[in-house]
Amino acid sequence: MALENLDSNTHTWYGSKYGSLSEDNNEANTVKELGKGKENTKKMKDIWNEDADTSKSENDVWKVIQDAGVDLDKWYVPSRAEWAAFGDFCYTKLDPKMDTSNFYTSRSLSGWYWSSSQENSYYAWHANFDDGFTEILNVSSGECIRMGATF
Repeated sequence: MALENLDSNTHTWYGSKYGSLSEDNNEANTVKELGKGKENTKKMKDIWNEDADTSKSENDVWKVIQDAGVDLDKWYVPSRAEWAAFGDFCYTKLDPKMDTSNFYTSRSLSGWYWSSSQENSYYAWHANFDDGFTEILNVSSGECIRMGATF
């Protein structure tokens, strides 16, 4: 996981498409499993770029990561399962005696991050570190972006 957020802002997942994301864009194309974040990110970037809808938001994750010059051959938006594994590792594997009440905030992590996993035409998955789980959230909601990488 990257050591810092992509930026200090919150971003929509694909805000203008709330309720109208094509069936071609849903979980058949973006999956929740481990190891799928890189593939999901590339697919959603391509779908976003090919979308001729002029109302799509400049604040969508897929636009923001491109504008930031993120190397998508190396970095990606983690899938739902990748965020869950990261959270589980941090909470249970680093030091079982650690006080986890402020674990994320003390390491400059935000409470919520978008995953690259879409649930349906209304929702995508996000990591909720304030409550310690992943859940679906409206694609027009604002969340932070933190990139993942495999080495």
